[in-house]
Amino acid sequence: MPGKNAMTFLFMRDPKRSRTKIFIRLIRFLGFGDEMRAFRAVGAFRAGDRRWQKFSIEIAAEDEEDATQRVLSNLGSRHRVNRRNIEFKEIVPIEIGDISDPVVRYLAGGTR
Repeated sequence: MPGKNAMTFLFMRDPKRSRTKIFIRLIRFLGFGDEMRAFRAVGAFRAGDRRWQKFSIEIAAEDEEDATQRVLSNLGSRHRVNRRNIEFKEIVPIEIGDISDPVVRYLAGGTR
């Protein structure tokens, strides 16, 4: 993975910085985030036999379809949930001023 070496290099140069600031520097270094917009995905996924876990995720993506795929990928990898067990209530674009995640804010074109 090419980003891993760059992140290790950036962390070694400045070990007192937080991981979020290092990640933002890595994104800037690799050149991502040119055409991104911010979206908020709200829904629920099956967390057991009968229990549904609600979620609200901010994500940077090119369009609504890309945001859907990124959320499905993230929830599947983090919580081991099949795609058919994830239901979306809404996926809406959000303004830069309403974003709470600093990485999403940076990728969507905001500064801080």
